[in-house]
Amino acid sequence: STFDNWSESPVCDNPFSLISNQTCTANFSAVDFEEAAEAAVDDLGTALGELPDSDFEGDSKSKNKGRNNKRWFSNQLAAVQGNIEAGQFQDALDGANNILGKVDGCVERGDPDPEDKVVTCDGQAVADPLVRALIAILEQLIP
Repeated sequence: STFDNWSESPVCDNPFSLISNQTCTANFSAVDFEEAAEAAVDDLGTALGELPDSDFEGDSKSKNKGRNNKRWFSNQLAAVQGNIEAGQFQDALDGANNILGKVDGCVERGDPDPEDKVVTCDGQAVADPLVRALIAILEQLIP
C-alpha cells in the first residue's frame, strides 16, 4: 500500500498500529505523499458518494439541499485534487480544511452544526476521519 513506508508519522510511533516499525523507514518521498493524497481524495469521494441522501438533507424543507450539498463536495474535492496535481499543496490543504469544517460538528460539538453539509452524525462518522487523514497527508507536503 501507499503507506507502507510512511515515516515520521504518528502511525509509525503507535505501538498499536497495523504498520510494523520495520516498514517505517526514512525513504518516504514527496511523490509517495502526493500519491497518498490523491488516493485519500478518491477514498473520500467514494465514501461521500455512498452516503444516503438523508445524510446531506436533514429535515430541510428544500428539496434541493441534499443535491446541492453533494455537488458542493464534488466541486471541492475536484479543486483539492487539481491543486495536488499542480503541486499547490497549501491550496489543497486549505481546501481540505474547508471540507473538514462541513463534516466536523459531531466530533467537535456533539451534533451537526449549521455550517455542516453532512447533516447526520452517522454520515460525519464516515467523512470526518477521512478528511482528517487527507489533511495529515497534505501537511507532510508543506515545507
